[in-house]
Amino acid sequence: MNTSKYGNRSLILATALAVAAASAPVFADSAIYGGGPFYSGGTPVMNDLRSSGFTTVMLWSIHVDANGDLNLNDQKLISNGAFIGTNTTWSSQLQTLKQSPTSINRIEVSIGSGGVPDFEHIRDLVNSTASGGGTGTSSILYRNFQVLKQLTGADAANFDDESAYDLSSATKFGQMLAGQGYKITFVPYTNQGFWSSLKSNLGSSVDRIYLQVYDGGAGNDPKQWSTAMGMTVRPGLWSLHGTGCTSGDSPTSVKTKMTAWKKSTGIPGGFMWLYDDIQKCSASGRNTANYASAINTAVATVAAHADFGASSTGLTSTFSGQSTAGDARIVAQRWTFGDGAQATGAEASHTYAQPGTYPVTLTVVDDEGHAESKTRSITVSR
Repeated sequence: MNTSKYGNRSLILATALAVAAASAPVFADSAIYGGGPFYSGGTPVMNDLRSSGFTTVMLWSIHVDANGDLNLNDQKLISNGAFIGTNTTWSSQLQTLKQSPTSINRIEVSIGSGGVPDFEHIRDLVNSTASGGGTGTSSILYRNFQVLKQLTGADAANFDDESAYDLSSATKFGQMLAGQGYKITFVPYTNQGFWSSLKSNLGSSVDRIYLQVYDGGAGNDPKQWSTAMGMTVRPGLWSLHGTGCTSGDSPTSVKTKMTAWKKSTGIPGGFMWLYDDIQKCSASGRNTANYASAINTAVATVAAHADFGASSTGLTSTFSGQSTAGDARIVAQRWTFGDGAQATGAEASHTYAQPGTYPVTLTVVDDEGHAESKTRSITVSR
């Protein structure tokens, strides 16, 4: 990330998630970046993440040495295709993140940061003709990142290149990772042209773009970046940090900003940087779950709500749609009358062949593809 280098609580999971489920909106994506605590924090940190409401965990930051060794910050992880880390239980701890009850459904490994030559090392290794160079199955990059995926269970590799910006080697590196089963994501703050070209080169392998909207990227406009990238970005903010925890965003200001971006840009999610600071500045109303709730509440897609009124005269019933749109426009309303007949439109009328009670269903669909149905029993007589 574009900033200077940064410096457990136990929860009853079932209770916490039950409370979250009662109030948490649907269709929300929220990610949390974390460094040292994600490696050394053990079960309390894993439990905090599982009950947080965040859906994506970002393992930040994977550094690539000149010889291809991989590190998580200052912790040596992988060398010459083998795990050499001191935390031998880390892989099994990470596996618990997606175990029910949990809000986590995705893990990403974030590669690079500000002020480090990770992508320069990647460039040199990709271009090397020496033994172990390149991106083939015998290369050091291939073998080490294959072990990293097995170790972490990562769904995606997140590119945080802030200095090299070498399109050719980044493309080859991304193609290698995609071939190993990683999805590719970006977290830029500048050099829009590079990221747009890299997305074009990697095609459908890129399934998310995050955007730094703090520190060096504080002036970024998610709407403008979304247009340029051809994909709606997920903006991120820096949690409270610094002396007295007076810098950065509180959960309240995160919610305010994310709500505005949802309205202006239709963002599908957002992220927080950094769990380490959330821990240091944790207090009432600003813990991990508070930050997740701020994003989820602001970004959640509100689906259309189906409802209708009905009246009957003899065997004929008339129906009037009373549905309400959510975040998206209602584009279709379909009726089924319980006797095999159907109709479309906001209003409908139907004459039944026989007296009786029939289940009438109205289904509404919005322009984002979300559908909801409402069924009422209608009685008609001669």
